Amino acid sequence: MTAQYDALLVAISVAIAVLASYVALDFTERLRRASGRVRGLWWLGGAVAMGVGIWSMHFVGMLALQLPVAMHYDVPLVGLSVIVAIAASALGLHVGSRPELPGRVLAESAVLMGAAISGMHYIGMAAMIIPAPIQWNWLLVTGSIFIAVVASLAALMMAFHLGRDGNRLFGWMKLGAALIMGLAVVGMHYTGMAAAQFGLPATSAAQPAMPGLHVQGLSVAVIAGTLLILGLALASAAIDERERMLAREQRARQEIEAASRLKDEFLATLSHELRTPLNVILGRTQMLRSLVHESTRARELTDMIERNGAALAKMVEDLLDVSRITLGHVRLDTQSIRLSDLLTLSAQSIQPAAQAKQIRLTVTASDSSVVHGDQTRLQQIVWNLLTNAIKFTPQNGHVDASVSSHDGYAMLTVTDSGRGISKAFLPHVFEPFRQAEPSTSRSAGGLGIGLSIVKHLVELHGGTIAAMSEGEGRGSTFVVSLPIAHDTGSIAETRSA
Repeated sequence: MTAQYDALLVAISVAIAVLASYVALDFTERLRRASGRVRGLWWLGGAVAMGVGIWSMHFVGMLALQLPVAMHYDVPLVGLSVIVAIAASALGLHVGSRPELPGRVLAESAVLMGAAISGMHYIGMAAMIIPAPIQWNWLLVTGSIFIAVVASLAALMMAFHLGRDGNRLFGWMKLGAALIMGLAVVGMHYTGMAAAQFGLPATSAAQPAMPGLHVQGLSVAVIAGTLLILGLALASAAIDERERMLAREQRARQEIEAASRLKDEFLATLSHELRTPLNVILGRTQMLRSLVHESTRARELTDMIERNGAALAKMVEDLLDVSRITLGHVRLDTQSIRLSDLLTLSAQSIQPAAQAKQIRLTVTASDSSVVHGDQTRLQQIVWNLLTNAIKFTPQNGHVDASVSSHDGYAMLTVTDSGRGISKAFLPHVFEPFRQAEPSTSRSAGGLGIGLSIVKHLVELHGGTIAAMSEGEGRGSTFVVSLPIAHDTGSIAETRSA
């Protein structure tokens, strides 16, 4: 018995396959981003939309088959084929949206999904009620199953990678992938259809008396229902995309407002920090002019002017460092240096400040590890960490600093018993202009840029820095790791920066 195909229904089946594949890729991407109950809803909705789309492509393809006999379809078997299609789609969405996709999981899932799609197709073929025998070309049957497995493998791989890339809703890559997937599904279907060879009808056979679906009018109903379901799926995806864009814009606006607020706080802090030493310098200079005959008092005022001038110069130098870092103008004059020597020298210079607050400063600098780096910049790192530890440690506290080596790295560790760092602020401790006390009335001075400069200088030397604290009032620890130099050459003589 000769079979023919309705060209229009064949074209519609191809279009439905491509559209269903696109919906599958889009829902896989959304599943990757969702979590909890929302993820479950996207998974369920995607499985139904994708399953109905794939089933509809197969069923419309079967409706396109024209035979010179009356055809009916068995309702329970048709319903079973729909359920199998939805199950295959649920498996594909779950696997394609995984954060990781090992090769074994990919292969096993492709086989299961391909078997389910093949089962859906041949269950649908078994639902055909015609007064003629059907013989199968098992080579083509095997080929259709192979195509289903390969198509499933390609679909899972494309869904996984496109979901990771996060393409836009109507991205060209996603559209191209949907076209490839759709054509693969169509190829499997029509290969399976070609495997069926219809014999001559039995003229004396009675029509089977069983509930069935008639072909006439069924094509329009299936196509209309499928387009409605896929359209609703795409509409919900478009609404979700719009909400995501609004949320992204809102987050960006909040970040801009936060950055503006940090800038305002920084400028207020800067004006406060610069005004204080300048007022002292100007006021003490005027007093110095009236005390030319009192040499002791004049020396005290001179020392005070020098200290405040040095503090002002330090703030200006920090601002210049921030500018150099932003513009990428920091240059390193590298040489071989013992990190323990830098710690010893910095500790000697910071000892008077520690004694003034009755802080016990303990230094362990017996490690002889040598690093390649800029001596001035490395000493700036050590001095800044020690200064911060002294600044934020109350009277009668202690600060411990040491140099050790581990796994090819020289490690500088500075631990204090000071105010500590809150859990909320700890992730931001190295960000520029971020301070735990952002007001100008805070107890400790500074511009809030020292640690960000230290972090950048450490990274320029190929190292890392980490901050640890058990919380407020429980002290803090900073650990700098720098690669140990194997080709030391001549070790530079350590000098004050």
